[in-house]
Amino acid sequence: ALRDPDHPERYGAAAWIVRDWGGICRKPVAKEGADKSINTTIIGYLEKLGRFTDHEVELFVKANDSRVASWSKIIAFARPKRFAVFDVRVEVALRIAFLDIPDFFGVRFFLPNSGRNDTVSKARSDLDKIPQRGISINFIEYCNILQKFVESGCAPDVTRAEMVLWANAVE
Repeated sequence: ALRDPDHPERYGAAAWIVRDWGGICRKPVAKEGADKSINTTIIGYLEKLGRFTDHEVELFVKANDSRVASWSKIIAFARPKRFAVFDVRVEVALRIAFLDIPDFFGVRFFLPNSGRNDTVSKARSDLDKIPQRGISINFIEYCNILQKFVESGCAPDVTRAEMVLWANAVE
């Protein structure tokens, strides 16, 4: 449904992913004539993502560096073998792992918020004190890093790689 711009359940499915499954609640503001429970932001995401081709997703990511927690969920549901949900816990886990890799030491991810978990927020705050090298990893690169876990046999797909890192991030 998500990848078909004409599917009648497309917008409702995306709203469910963000709001109900993802727990991201924003006051619903609908376009004229649209379902009042579907936020105009979600409608905008879907209009820009089209059929979720690699090209459409890349263009979307380049133009949208905020609210990644919302739109990455939609992209991950539409293309689960290629894209994963972006979560601050996974970002922190990867940044900690990167401390031991000289080429990645001091790398920054593009997400500005700190998340809702106090342990992860503290770790992220500590990581932010490390001098940065001006390297910034975007959502596509984040998914490419998770793909390396798949290629090395550590996970069957990027979604599972993200879930394992997410589940163990606080430890």
